[in-house]
Amino acid sequence: MINLCPQRGCDACYDLGSSDVGRTFRCLKCDALLEVEQRGLKVLASSGEGPEPRAARASPSTRQENSRMSSIVREGNSGGGILGLLATCVFTFGALLVILFLFLPIIDQAYVSRQAAVIDAGERRERRLDEELRTKQRERLRDEKPDPDLKGKDDSRSKREQEENDDRKKDREKWDKRKKVLENEVEDTRTGARRADYVYSIGMLFGLLTLAVGAIAFLAPSQSTPRKVVGAIVITVQMVVIFMLYMMRGSIRGF
Repeated sequence: MINLCPQRGCDACYDLGSSDVGRTFRCLKCDALLEVEQRGLKVLASSGEGPEPRAARASPSTRQENSRMSSIVREGNSGGGILGLLATCVFTFGALLVILFLFLPIIDQAYVSRQAAVIDAGERRERRLDEELRTKQRERLRDEKPDPDLKGKDDSRSKREQEENDDRKKDREKWDKRKKVLENEVEDTRTGARRADYVYSIGMLFGLLTLAVGAIAFLAPSQSTPRKVVGAIVITVQMVVIFMLYMMRGSIRGF
C-alpha cells in the first residue's frame, strides 16, 4: 500500500505492507523519523531530532530486516510521487484517445459493410424465390398431361400461374423499395464517414500528442526503470510511425 510521508512539506511516498508495521526509518527526503502503523505512517521526530533509528542499535538480523525495509522504501519512491501519478494519468488518457479515434472509422466502415451485406442477402433471397417459382411451374406443367378436351383446366392453370407471378412481382416491388432505402442509408453513412475523417484525424493527433507527453514524463529521472522503458518504447514507435507516414505521403504525391 502506498503511504505519503506525514511530515509537512514532504511528498515522499512509500510502498509498505502489513509486515512492516512497527518498524521505524528515516524519510529519504526530509530525514524525519517515521514509524509504520496499521493506519499508515507516524512522525516520531522531525529532521535532526529524536533518537537514531532502531536499526542503529538493533542486532544483525534486525539490521538485515531494516535493510530490506530501506529497499522497499526506495521502490516506493521510484514512482516519482505526484509527477508519477500525473504522468500515468496523462499517458492513460492519451492511450484511450488513440484507441477511440482508431476504432471510430473502423466502426463506420463496419456499419457500411453490414448494410451492404443486408442488401446482398435480400438480392440472393429474391433470386432464390424467383428460381423456386419457375421450377415449381415447370414441374407442374411437366406432371400434367396435355388434354385437348380439357381446355378449361388449361385456363385454370394459366390463371393460377398468373396469380403466382403477380404475387411474386408485388414481393419484388416491396423489396426494391426497401433496397432503395438501404442503399440511401449506405450512401449517407459513407458521406458522414468521409466528413468525420477530419474530426477523427484531429482526435488521433491530440491523442498521440497526449500519449507522447505522458511517455516523455515517464523518462524523468525520478521514474522507475520499467516506466522509463515504456516511455522510450512509446516515443520510438511514434517517431517511426510518423516517419513512415511522412514517407508514404511523399511517395503518393510524387516527391
